Amino acid sequence: MGTGSMRDYRAEIRKYMAEHQVNYTTAKRAVDTAAAAPSGPPDDGFGGHEFDYEARTDLFRCHLCGQYEATARSDDGPIEPCTGLPGYGGDTERVYLLLHENPRRADLGTAWIAGRIRETGIGRTVRFGCRDGRWLVESAPRVVDELQRRVGEIPCTLVDGGTAPAFTGAEQLSSAEGRQVIAENYAAYVAKYGVPQ
Repeated sequence: MGTGSMRDYRAEIRKYMAEHQVNYTTAKRAVDTAAAAPSGPPDDGFGGHEFDYEARTDLFRCHLCGQYEATARSDDGPIEPCTGLPGYGGDTERVYLLLHENPRRADLGTAWIAGRIRETGIGRTVRFGCRDGRWLVESAPRVVDELQRRVGEIPCTLVDGGTAPAFTGAEQLSSAEGRQVIAENYAAYVAKYGVPQ
């Protein structure tokens, strides 16, 4: 490690110490773990599909697009990419909304809000998408504006008993920017909990 890179490394440790209010050893471990961790969740080889076992057919079916694994794979070759939710209109390109959670929201649980987002039919939360009051929601380019409008209407109960929108702001991100957020969230998860099984 050269002088400049050692200086950057120490600066990163000091930054982590300041941001997380931890001692040097804890910060060094977190920085080292994040550096050793993969840059994002590993590719599972399923082309974005999320297959669940369907007992009545004894097959695996993607709960996003509805396609069976047996038909998504052609002659044991690469799997066709998932077209996503039906509301995506078959578009395989992805964009993201980075939502900012209302800080005055009473805790309703993330599952309830994730369910409301999924109910729109044109967006869904992604694995490693929630961190520090920010939610990353996947969508398709042609419906992301409508998703942003619908998400802005999701209500929540505030700590003082009133109601307000669950999110106070939203930023539209490109596919690459969304993947970068996922990679950062994944690295933070690995630093805190270790590599998920």
